[in-house]
Amino acid sequence: MLNLVGRIGALRYLALLVPIGMIVAGFLVSPEARTDDDALQLNHFLWGLGAFFLLTDLGMLVFFRRRRLGSLSPGADWVDAHGEILDLSRHPFPIHGRSVVAMTLLVHSTHGPPDQVHHRQTFTEEQMERLSVGHTVNLKVNPRRRRELVVTV
Repeated sequence: MLNLVGRIGALRYLALLVPIGMIVAGFLVSPEARTDDDALQLNHFLWGLGAFFLLTDLGMLVFFRRRRLGSLSPGADWVDAHGEILDLSRHPFPIHGRSVVAMTLLVHSTHGPPDQVHHRQTFTEEQMERLSVGHTVNLKVNPRRRRELVVTV
C-alpha cells in the first residue's frame, strides 16, 4: 500500500485534507456551540483535534521522505551514465551518520539528451571528499524515469 501511495504522488497529501477541514470547521461553528459532554467549546475541540492530526500527518510525511532518501537502490535495468556537478549543498541534519547532500547535476546518458536534474542523496564523510562543484561523477540512471538516479562515488 505504501508503495502505491508513493507512485500516485498526490494521494500522499490526501491525508492532510481531513485535519485542514477540521481546522476550517472550527472557524465556521458558532462560538457558543459545545461538545456533547459540554466540556469544551466545539471550535476549540475541532482546532485541537485538527492540529493534532495535521502535525501527525506532516511528521509521517517527513519521516518517510527522509527514510526514502537513503534507500534508493538501482535496479538491474538501470544504465550507466555520468554527470557534472553544477551545484552542491549539504543539509545540516545527518541521517544515520551520513550527510544529506542536495545537488544539481547535468546528466549525460545514452538514453536521451543531456538533462539538468536536482538530486538528493546521503554520503559518508569519505565520499563527501570526492564531491565538489565542477567534478564529473558516475551515475546509475533509471531509463524509464531519467530523473531517478543514484550517484556512485
